[in-house]
Amino acid sequence: MQKVKDGSLLLESHYLPCIEYFVLFQDFEDIIIHAEETYQKQSYRNRCYVLGPNKTQILTVPVDGKTKKSRITEVKINYSEPWYNEHIRSIRTAYGKAPYFEFYFEYFEKILLQKHEFLWDLNQQMLTLCLDLLKIDRKISDSKECQLNLSEIDNRYYEIISRKISHQDRIIYQEARYQQLFGSNFVPNLSIIDLLFCEGPNSSTIIGQSTIKHI
Repeated sequence: MQKVKDGSLLLESHYLPCIEYFVLFQDFEDIIIHAEETYQKQSYRNRCYVLGPNKTQILTVPVDGKTKKSRITEVKINYSEPWYNEHIRSIRTAYGKAPYFEFYFEYFEKILLQKHEFLWDLNQQMLTLCLDLLKIDRKISDSKECQLNLSEIDNRYYEIISRKISHQDRIIYQEARYQQLFGSNFVPNLSIIDLLFCEGPNSSTIIGQSTIKHI
């Protein structure tokens, strides 16, 4: 994440973003998705975390092998195996008994079955859906549309990678707890679908009660 200017936030593209991603939205009016960054493997850009019956599970969107130095908008999804069916099955298994599964699942399934060519397009459509379900009203654009001079952006930033935060400032993220389906120990910062399927319309309240503080 990079703060671009007062009221604006520059974020990397994520697949079914974690809850923290949406908590960040609270402090900014305009959200800019970084369309010119170099794709990074083993990050939230093509993976998310859900809570299954036995453990936390990673759902990964496979991409074509030649991604070195590729911009995120150029990364193609690999369909040599029907990974989208695996994601659909995994989500059903994890959340089929969740209170709001029947209300939301078909929206996500429909997007997965569209078989987008590029990871960027899949991520953007998922983000748009999640914001709509959460009723978060923000202006969303990409860095190309804004014609940002990225070399002039303040280099103070942090980036959410593999459920950890890399940063220069000290940052404390505190997530409001909610009732999850499995286990007695709360698992924080899963994909937003965990919150949506478990809390439904109350999801926005949970996000509002969560905080990110810079110290």
